[in-house]
Amino acid sequence: MSSTPPPAINAELTQLKQFTDQLSNSAERAVIHQHLSTLLELVDNLQLSASRTAFTLATLDDGLEGLIDLLQHAEDKPVPANQLSSLLTPLHRQLQYANSETSHLLYDLLDDIRAYSHEQSKLLFMDGNRPLAG
Repeated sequence: MSSTPPPAINAELTQLKQFTDQLSNSAERAVIHQHLSTLLELVDNLQLSASRTAFTLATLDDGLEGLIDLLQHAEDKPVPANQLSSLLTPLHRQLQYANSETSHLLYDLLDDIRAYSHEQSKLLFMDGNRPLAG
């Protein structure tokens, strides 16, 4: 993916890039660049999912606004239950979808981070390996 990270993350990545550019060992530099690529991929996935969820919630907000307008204009007139139901059902589905997307996003992201951290800790502390920094 080619999206730009948020400014705070971008600033940190710039500092990391400057640090890795100063490393004399190209193998260490390549390892750090690989780690950064993996982290950027996780950020990109998070941004994409957050964008989808925001779009769904915006659509849901528009639908609720329309329903509120309908109810305000029908102040003295009865609104049939089936009409309300037909208006609320798609909004309910959109809310369920946004909730599901957000939950899946967070659980998947946490699983990815956990797996990545576990993998890196095994690599870092294997016999003969030393931490790259510190």
